[in-house]
Amino acid sequence: RYAACIAASLSLLLLNQQDAVALATFDRQLRKLAPASSNPNHIRTLVHALDVEPVAGKTDLEPICRSLAEKLTRRAMVCLVSDLLTEPDALDRGLQQLRHRGHEVMVLHVMHEDELTFPFQGNTLFVGLEEGGRLNAQPKALRAEYLRTVEAFCADVRRRCLARRVDYKRVSTADNLGAALAAFLAARSA
Repeated sequence: RYAACIAASLSLLLLNQQDAVALATFDRQLRKLAPASSNPNHIRTLVHALDVEPVAGKTDLEPICRSLAEKLTRRAMVCLVSDLLTEPDALDRGLQQLRHRGHEVMVLHVMHEDELTFPFQGNTLFVGLEEGGRLNAQPKALRAEYLRTVEAFCADVRRRCLARRVDYKRVSTADNLGAALAAFLAARSA
């Protein structure tokens, strides 16, 4: 829902500037594609397209990016809003395809605050949303290694984005949405 709010907010901002906005939703495949329009009423279509139920399983961003790169007939600004829980090499190849076609690309990496801080206490049952696994564990024993792994993952994603000349910003669901977007857009314009 946080990612959907980011997409809707950016869309509204662009429509208010009279820019054309298109929207694609995806999981393992492209689900909805709202064509580009600069009509202010287009926000209704975009918000409706964002109202989707998540599908379990990993996202494969490479074919999604390839499909979008083929569908975008003119150079565009592409903003990928995702948790990026995908294979890093597939993300890299997907970003490469978008950049190769001349698109400007931004990545907003949305992560839940619990993923970033691992605040769990006591014996906890963890249920995987991407692959459906279950793990009953003592969080205290996992915390340090988990946090190192998450930071390494985020650093790798950021490095790959920067290598492709893609703007990258990690956003926590605990962040104030307006402040997070303002900071990202200010950094982009600088």
